[in-house]
Amino acid sequence: EKIRLGDYEGCARVVFDVERLPQIRLSLSSNKKVLTVILTDNGQGEVTEQEPEKPEEEETPPVVADGPIVVIDPGHGGDDPGAIGYDEDGKPLLYEKHVNLNISRKVVEILKENGVNVYITREDDETLSLGARTDFANELDASLFVSIHCNSYDTSDVNGTLVLHHLDESIADTYGVSGRQLANNILKYLPKAMETEDRGRMNGNAMFVIRKANMPSVIVETAFISNADDRA
Repeated sequence: EKIRLGDYEGCARVVFDVERLPQIRLSLSSNKKVLTVILTDNGQGEVTEQEPEKPEEEETPPVVADGPIVVIDPGHGGDDPGAIGYDEDGKPLLYEKHVNLNISRKVVEILKENGVNVYITREDDETLSLGARTDFANELDASLFVSIHCNSYDTSDVNGTLVLHHLDESIADTYGVSGRQLANNILKYLPKAMETEDRGRMNGNAMFVIRKANMPSVIVETAFISNADDRA
């Protein structure tokens, strides 16, 4: 019905007033800045005034999946908008930094639902250096690093999906997959799912996040923000 906020013994307290006893799920972001609370109806009926209050319990940390660690990196952000999609009159329609974050959030959600141990380099529209992104993945000793971007070109007729990767194949000896293989796996599904042209994979050795990440890494140029069809 409503959410109440207040101070409780020096801590922030959030109270949810509900009609039914909910099932509660908590998750904390990797940078500990965002706490997500999901309340769902578990069918236990309406809350009555006579029902005794349960004693408060200490919050338990969110369950962390086992296995390989995947880092998703929404490109750009904050002071760096990335590429911009304009309409025919030159008015900005879409900013890459927002698209990258929205796609990344969806990817993280899907991976978590499938039991993948996944982290994201930025949770909101914040400025983040390239070094901070790779340092984040390296400190986690991640197994994969996927940086999500939008492409752009001087003319609006160019479209499609492209993946950049490192050419070093020896990394597969340690991680079981190379950047090239990761790029191929992504291109096997993404253009078909997005109904975009498959522009293949490219040498990404010159790109900072690919060069500085210790693990197999790719930059996924999902689509051209400068092309109307891709932008849609």
